[in-house]
Amino acid sequence: MNGPGPAANGKMDGAPGDRREKPARPASDVVATAAGARAGRRGLSRAEGFSAIGVGVCLGLAGVGAWWGLQPAVNDRAARLCRTVIPALNPADAVFSLAEPRPGASRSSVRIAYTAQTPDGRLRSREVSCRYAASKDGAQVRLTGVATERGPLAEANFYFLRRFYLEASDGPPPDPAAAQAVAPRQQAPGQ
Repeated sequence: MNGPGPAANGKMDGAPGDRREKPARPASDVVATAAGARAGRRGLSRAEGFSAIGVGVCLGLAGVGAWWGLQPAVNDRAARLCRTVIPALNPADAVFSLAEPRPGASRSSVRIAYTAQTPDGRLRSREVSCRYAASKDGAQVRLTGVATERGPLAEANFYFLRRFYLEASDGPPPDPAAAQAVAPRQQAPGQ
């Protein structure tokens, strides 16, 4: 002990009026004390937690809304042209179930997910992406590239598709969406 003990002056170490110098605390004790102070509070209160979740949900919805608003509209003519490519990429007697056309990876592209059912009953989930060039008013659309879930069509394959299928002299190929139209419901007898 430094200096007289409690019996000598009647005061305890660290008591008011004690002017003796206290030894410095090791740095590890300081860090442990700070960590202990933080550990004393065990997270957010219930109300703070609900507020944080509410703010997070609102920000997430606002972000989705902003993203959705920035998505370009699908060019209807480009979507129709892309749909007409689908039969050429599949077996001759396949039946198709098409999803709504979506904007593709670039501004001038469209993506269509679909299911092809072959005559033997096998179902295949497929996707086609078409790049196009449109006139300024959007009235004329020309196909510039096609890709499937396997990757882009080779240049020669694309040329033959465009030249001998899409631009054939017997007219444009049929749109598979027209075959997908829902037949009207028939009424039961006696109704």
